[in-house]
Amino acid sequence: MESISLPGKNSQMKRDVLTLFLWRVYTVIMLSNQAPKTVSRIPKGKTIAVICSSYHQDIVRIMEDDAKKMLHELGASNILTLSVPGAFELPLACLDLIRRKKVHGIVALGIIVQGETHHASEIARACTDGLMQVQLSTQIPIAHEVLYVNSVKVARERAGGEHGKGKEAAETLARMISIMNA
Repeated sequence: MESISLPGKNSQMKRDVLTLFLWRVYTVIMLSNQAPKTVSRIPKGKTIAVICSSYHQDIVRIMEDDAKKMLHELGASNILTLSVPGAFELPLACLDLIRRKKVHGIVALGIIVQGETHHASEIARACTDGLMQVQLSTQIPIAHEVLYVNSVKVARERAGGEHGKGKEAAETLARMISIMNA
């Protein structure tokens, strides 16, 4: 794959604009290739948890509010919420909540912004791998919406509005609960 060079003082901004543009093109292509989405309802009596990372809390709050609103619309009546220090702590918090409380699904939300070192990529990989391990070992679905982005601007754009990652996570979780209860 060929690298794109964006010279100038605003090269980070140009990269952000290019990333957003490519993401929108990808979204349009993917949505046009998908069958109509079936909306699943969350069965009565199911307990759902929404666990959020505290980093970039103002942005994560948008996703959390959208997720809880959609979960209510999909029939969830018992929603637990929990905040953890960072994305790295999400898998352990999910596992602990599954063991201590009878939850039937979890929405995991967070923001990881790439900095100048590789630390963010290590956290993102550990979080993703950890959430998958918890999900597979417990057979409890976890909707993973921990955004790993290049800038806070991109995180803000993807968190709510057109992209609505909290809403998307709630819909994904409802669908997985439906599939696993079939």
